[in-house]
Amino acid sequence: MGEFSRIYKTDLSDRQLMAFFGQLKAGGRDGITFYNIAPMDERAFARWARSPDVHLWIVLFREAPCGMVWLTEQQGKTAKIHFATLPQGARRTKDKLPVVVGFGLYALASVLHAQDADAAYLLDRCYGVTPLFNREAVKFIHRLGAMDLTVLPGACWNWATEENADGLLTLYTRDTVAARYLNI
Repeated sequence: MGEFSRIYKTDLSDRQLMAFFGQLKAGGRDGITFYNIAPMDERAFARWARSPDVHLWIVLFREAPCGMVWLTEQQGKTAKIHFATLPQGARRTKDKLPVVVGFGLYALASVLHAQDADAAYLLDRCYGVTPLFNREAVKFIHRLGAMDLTVLPGACWNWATEENADGLLTLYTRDTVAARYLNI
């Protein structure tokens, strides 16, 4: 077992979800994570996380929350993936990877290599649409091996500016994210 683990939303209380969102807000990450909707408070976040179309995990690094990953819009074996990280500074894994990169690789491996009781993969691919105005997020997904497919003009609604912004459509598969990252 590696330094990362995850907890699915049904194994978390509303209080735990609200506490995580409080950390996200304290780190200044709530607005950029949820750039496309009006600001929400901790209770609204817990309600959102419980939505049937939101498959959310809190990811832990050495047993402390370091971020969350969630899937939406699942169609068959394809789902849209989203990430949010808590500030990690210069922290590194025992393998010398920045924690934020380890978080992303672990999160991707955990959803792309998940199998059912018959050993069939639950997903074959995940895609993301990242607003180009969020340069930090674009850099993050490229460090995870995202395959750029195209720029979608106006694909991302920016609630703060009330304008659509261009989004980068990316793809992840088991070919781009190795199973070894489950044990990072």
